[in-house]
Amino acid sequence: MKLRSKSLGSSTLITLISLIEEWFLLISNQNLIGNVLNSTIRVQVVFIL
Repeated sequence: MKLRSKSLGSSTLITLISLIEEWFLLISNQNLIGNVLNSTIRVQVVFIL
């Protein structure tokens, strides 16, 4: 059961990250601030992982 819920959590996290990336790509297409935020978030994600 633990393994099953763990893999479910991982796929949920991956889906969430994908949605966030798409959202930031949308913003960065509109302005430079979004692009800077996107880069900052990516750096933070790398440090977290």
